[in-house]
Amino acid sequence: MNQHLLYTKDLTIGYHGKGKKQMVVHSSLNVRLMPGEFTCLLGPNGSGKSTLIKTFAGFQKALQGSILLDNQYIQHFRERDLAKLVSVVLTDRTHAGNMTVFELVSMGRHPYTGFFGNLTRQDLRKVYHAIESVGMLAMKQRLVNELSDGERQKAMIAKALAQETPIILLDEPTAYLDLPSRIEIMQLLHSLSGGMQKAVLLSTHDLEQALRFADKIWLLGTNNQVRSGSPEDLILAGQFKQFFERKGIRFDNLSGTFKITNPQAKKVKVVGKGLEYNWVLNALRRNGYTEAPEASLSIEVRRNGSMNYLIRTSNGEGIETGSIENLIYQIKALEG
Repeated sequence: MNQHLLYTKDLTIGYHGKGKKQMVVHSSLNVRLMPGEFTCLLGPNGSGKSTLIKTFAGFQKALQGSILLDNQYIQHFRERDLAKLVSVVLTDRTHAGNMTVFELVSMGRHPYTGFFGNLTRQDLRKVYHAIESVGMLAMKQRLVNELSDGERQKAMIAKALAQETPIILLDEPTAYLDLPSRIEIMQLLHSLSGGMQKAVLLSTHDLEQALRFADKIWLLGTNNQVRSGSPEDLILAGQFKQFFERKGIRFDNLSGTFKITNPQAKKVKVVGKGLEYNWVLNALRRNGYTEAPEASLSIEVRRNGSMNYLIRTSNGEGIETGSIENLIYQIKALEG
């Protein structure tokens, strides 16, 4: 097994409140980050995801316990040396004024360039390589404030790559992005972690994308629970049910998605198969129906040259419609 880059020993995280009183968010944390692994940190609001990221980055001190980076205690590193081990991408939108992508990414070389920040040829090569790694070489002279949110986050990831750290921490970097951009960023981070053998830790609320791309998931609860493992092992062990299920919301281990349960749902029989059948079920569930083979009201999903749906009532009456929208309308009209 690969040597861990970061691990904790009975770590307690939190902050100091009024009168220097310790406010504990989590305690007894024992986790580790491995090179070549993309790890996603999941948990409800208030579970301490951002606090843990900031503690790992050295932005705030641990209340108790230890953090070791490359087998050395984090408090023994000078700020400049720590910046050669850990780079950070935060949630906030980047406000870089009239700075170009190249100038922003060049800032990642600061731990190596000294006070005046003069870039050597080697520094320039590393900056270009970082920009190329996130697919933005054609945009290197674009102003940051002209970029989309997704492009800005890719530029910030390039800056972290230019910093040449074995550990990259990201605190909800996809929070402001649309779905295609979120998928693109997650795919990029997974590829970079494996291709460059970096330990990448990302906090997120996006369970679906974490299940799709993460090599490992940390589940952080609000009552000092933490579970770590591959997404598949955590699902099979029922951990997502334990952490995320609420009244009326059920985690489906088979599909890896959440289902809405409604004990008052009206029953309907659905006959068919394929893509259309699945989306008919989706529309029915959203409108308060549940599939039941014994129901008197039935729907047949049929393809006779063109797609259509046939509703059969308890008295044998048949109503045909060509869209799921009209199908739902007709069912509600029968009730009314």
